[in-house]
Amino acid sequence: MNAPSPDSTVAAYLDWWASTHVARLRTNTRENYLKGVELYRPELGSVLMRDLGPQHLQRIVDAQVEEAHYCPNTIRLFFGVIRSALRRAAVEHRLLEYNPAPMVRLPSRNPVRSKAFGRDDAVAFINEALAPDGTGGRHYHGVMLTTAIKTGMRFGELRGLRIDNLELRDAPTGSLGGIVRICEQIASNVSRAEWSEPKTVASHREIPVSPDLAGILRRHLERLAIQRRRVGTRKWQDNQLVFPALRGGLVMSKDLAWARRTIALSAGLSRIPTMHCLRHTYATQLANGRIRPEALQEVVGHADIRTTMNVYYDATEETLEEVAAAVADWSREGLDNRPRAGYNGLRPNG
Repeated sequence: MNAPSPDSTVAAYLDWWASTHVARLRTNTRENYLKGVELYRPELGSVLMRDLGPQHLQRIVDAQVEEAHYCPNTIRLFFGVIRSALRRAAVEHRLLEYNPAPMVRLPSRNPVRSKAFGRDDAVAFINEALAPDGTGGRHYHGVMLTTAIKTGMRFGELRGLRIDNLELRDAPTGSLGGIVRICEQIASNVSRAEWSEPKTVASHREIPVSPDLAGILRRHLERLAIQRRRVGTRKWQDNQLVFPALRGGLVMSKDLAWARRTIALSAGLSRIPTMHCLRHTYATQLANGRIRPEALQEVVGHADIRTTMNVYYDATEETLEEVAAAVADWSREGLDNRPRAGYNGLRPNG
């Protein structure tokens, strides 16, 4: 595809940008970028690059806000894709005199709040997922979902987890029963065993495994060996996965959706959790346990500490009371240590 010029249409430029820059991104990121391009391409397609101004972009953003098909955060996310594309056009390729994107008024960002299970609902979900004996068996994907809620792993990280990256200790040390090493994933939209890099650089991490989860996973691997023999070597797809499908292949999103629904309804819960809900539950419980934000950021694999703070650390009334008490303590200490006799400071008037 030929490089565009200032006389090219915006559609031609976006097609060229997608093929040369977006194509190199990871699968999930690439799909989000392409979706952003497709949202703007119909309206901007016939506009020439040299004629593109902020009014063209503003008209699209205003229409998205009015239609309310996307929330403000999503509108801002997709606009960021176009802003990035135009920045390359203006700065690197000299197709624009300036980047019009920064002049566009965007809707205010909605505060992100985690949609996590409360403690009671989380316990009820885990108990049903591990029925009937507390180590699983009734629900084939029960241990995988329990691991999600006890480690905060993403779906792609769970479905791509290989046995070699799971270290279970025979003699747990204190509260540490093992470690999960996240160094690869299989994207949620991939139907073959194709491993890729985790979502971000920060997603490369080690997650501690509690002794109870270590025991559950050990029993799960024993049942997995039985399942492998039952299916037979010729039919079993040996990808060395910790959480394979019934014949050793990849677990698909629809399979886990059915499992989450079945477990939630059997547990008497009022809502069916998403995979993000299980991940948020893990992080929320750690935040409520007063783990340091930096430690939480590391185990959940956030690239930016602001994401961790905005989603999981709310200024609750309890938190505000703790801060007020701490201020009162050091203020009182300062007052107790103030000079008494012989103080030569200024006296207040009157």
